Amino acid sequence: LGTALLVGLHVPAVPPAAEAASHALLAAFDEVLQRVVSLRQLQPQGAIKRAVRTRQQIRTAVLALAQDALSPAEWEAEKKAMVQWGLFAPDFRLKEFVLDLLTEQAAGYYDPKQQTFFIAYWLPHLVQNPVMAHELVHALQDQHYNLQNNFDPVKGQADLSLARNALIDGDAMAVMLVYLLEPLG
Repeated sequence: LGTALLVGLHVPAVPPAAEAASHALLAAFDEVLQRVVSLRQLQPQGAIKRAVRTRQQIRTAVLALAQDALSPAEWEAEKKAMVQWGLFAPDFRLKEFVLDLLTEQAAGYYDPKQQTFFIAYWLPHLVQNPVMAHELVHALQDQHYNLQNNFDPVKGQADLSLARNALIDGDAMAVMLVYLLEPLG
């Protein structure tokens, strides 16, 4: 669930009120992609589709991910473990908390099924640029390594799935950090 990759969804376009923000974000895309290609040393193997999404559209995507990622029994098992470790009270609503957190924090995501990068329109493009850098690494990873076929979680293989997630997100986080820190010298 910690991965930035979401399952394919069909969602309507951004409302007209968000058009100006959408244009600024999409205009920044090419500049960010050039820097990411330079930093990561992975050349695009084709165009990377992009679209802008509203907060509700991103919440819908997160909800779909949660439904696909864990069954109700698995959510309950996760909660039980965290209660036993003393991390949460027994009445803590783990699934709702995770969904709210992911929705609040999601500034964009790459969807390997649609091979599209989705940008959250409500944040200024200067805040979005590091997110774009991170997610564009996922797009390049997908073009080179086929994320959906080669890195899907494996039921019953939690360590393998976690290791794959760490590889995918660690790569993207490293590029994002260099993207942020490079201008500071």
